[in-house]
Amino acid sequence: MRRIAVIAVLTFGLTATSASAQMKRWGSYFGAGEALQQRSPEAVTGFDSGVTQIAAGNASTYALKGGRVWAFGDGEAGELGNGLDESSIMPVEVALPSGTYKAIGEAKDSGFAISSSGQGYSWGAMNANALCTGPKNGSVEQPPTAVPGMTEAVEVRGGGEHVIWLLRDGTVKTCGTNAWGQLGLGAEAGAARTPVRVPGLTGIVEISAGNRFSAARNASGEVFMWGENEAGEIGQGGTSQSVPTPVKVNLPEPVVQISLGGDYSDNGHVLALTRSGVVYGWGNDRAGQLADGSKPNKTRPIALPLGIAFKSVAASGLYSLGLTSSGEVFAWGSDLNGGMGTGTSREEPVLVDSGASMISATATNSADY
Repeated sequence: MRRIAVIAVLTFGLTATSASAQMKRWGSYFGAGEALQQRSPEAVTGFDSGVTQIAAGNASTYALKGGRVWAFGDGEAGELGNGLDESSIMPVEVALPSGTYKAIGEAKDSGFAISSSGQGYSWGAMNANALCTGPKNGSVEQPPTAVPGMTEAVEVRGGGEHVIWLLRDGTVKTCGTNAWGQLGLGAEAGAARTPVRVPGLTGIVEISAGNRFSAARNASGEVFMWGENEAGEIGQGGTSQSVPTPVKVNLPEPVVQISLGGDYSDNGHVLALTRSGVVYGWGNDRAGQLADGSKPNKTRPIALPLGIAFKSVAASGLYSLGLTSSGEVFAWGSDLNGGMGTGTSREEPVLVDSGASMISATATNSADY
């Protein structure tokens, strides 16, 4: 089975001259059995309206439209969830049970969905138990399978080989590998084959996952983090191999959105959008993804000198994205494999596209709508 790790950017937005929404993509991605590269935004057929959520995976992408889930890109590990092990450059519907779905997510080579009733589903590669479906024979789960005991889910996020679930009652469950403490279950805990509740987290309203670390935000705007900390990703003012249980990050004001990134050679960085519109960042900065003009990693949150008011942010592998209230998408950091869609690496925000309404980034790639 051929596996590749890529950086890809997908954009979903309203162009200045179009009367309807349009999904676009650029960067490196996978489809039709080969690695592809798109250096500038390109429309994706079939997503001209009605998309309510997007999630860009390792080399495939998911979209929620009309209460159903669609996928395209690499499918050799069952990531497309259509019962086949074939890639597709065109969107295909994920073979979920009948009914409507309200949320989607992804992890390394796998996809996730939550039904309108709160039941979680997963499909794709069985990397380090990150599908959360218990002991299994074989390496691929397809078509989608119900996650045992996950009946009250509202949000799902995946990192490299672990997954976080947010429940209706504001608690959090995790599954997958715990080699760097990214499950938040303590230093002695091993991998979790099915979701396990993270102790001490209540009142949570948002979750995020980087490559080997995790975060949760409560209704008061407080941020809690756990997992790998070699680049200061946990934001405590120092570095260590891991922080295996949630710790609070000291931020000067309440946070309204949190996003974690990373790739497979460096764990990642964090972007936190505050109530006043200031973006704070910390963690890995070797590619300028924190836009502060210096490359040392940041072990505590710093206010990023972006000079632009963003309504949402997204941390990817070696770069970052920001979306303004007027729909402009900006990127900064490394343009490796065309990931920024700008043709060059820049440590200050560069305009990529306009007319978008949402953005999303994962451990290795990004998306916006």
